[in-house]
Amino acid sequence: MMFPLEVYAVDCAAGKVKRLQPEAGGNILIFIENQNWHLLGNSKDPGVKEMFALALAAQAQDKPVIIRFLGAFDCSAYETSTPAYMLRLDA
Repeated sequence: MMFPLEVYAVDCAAGKVKRLQPEAGGNILIFIENQNWHLLGNSKDPGVKEMFALALAAQAQDKPVIIRFLGAFDCSAYETSTPAYMLRLDA
């Protein structure tokens, strides 16, 4: 039986974007309140620039976001190797 990838996804709790860190190699890190540093993705990968723009807008408006990762993921851990699959504005 086949399942879509979303079946094995983790949605971290909604939280406000506290810090964003674009790096020289293209990686973009995000720190969401009550979580830790996570990898949003690499700016060269599809959809990452859009997620970064949404994260900037959410931070500017002081609105919470929900971030999704595929597979097992600990939202409270410092984890900067697994890129985000989705970022949602939780307004």
